[in-house]
Amino acid sequence: MSREHVHQLMTEIGPLLGLDEVVEYADQALWIVVFNDGQVLEAEYDAPAGRLVLSMDLGVPAADAAADLHRLLLQYNYPWRQTGGVRMALAGDTVVQMLELSDARLELQALARAFAGLHGNAVTWRALLAPAAGADDAASPDLHALRV
Repeated sequence: MSREHVHQLMTEIGPLLGLDEVVEYADQALWIVVFNDGQVLEAEYDAPAGRLVLSMDLGVPAADAAADLHRLLLQYNYPWRQTGGVRMALAGDTVVQMLELSDARLELQALARAFAGLHGNAVTWRALLAPAAGADDAASPDLHALRV
């Protein structure tokens, strides 16, 4: 697959999913995708490795919950078959979810499923990272009780 094919997929994905915006940075082989609810996904094509890397910043955990959340992120990474290969990482203090797609079998419907899956996953993780304003500790999610 070529960069041109990835470019074509990225021009088709916006109308298919009803995205607000798909912005291409051709010199970097990078696309910024904006969903209807304002969530942002980055798609970067790595031609030498033959992959499209999707990522979404999910937010910064509260300082008092960071250690428990970091443990949960590591636990989430382990059952890769159940998560479809989605990985969690830290970029500084920001939690990032990532997914690598091989360009060898990349087609529009698979890309659409990946975008939708990451988008849905982001909603859940963002809710966990940013508990409602004014909530007390009793209302905060129990990170130890969460299962992958």
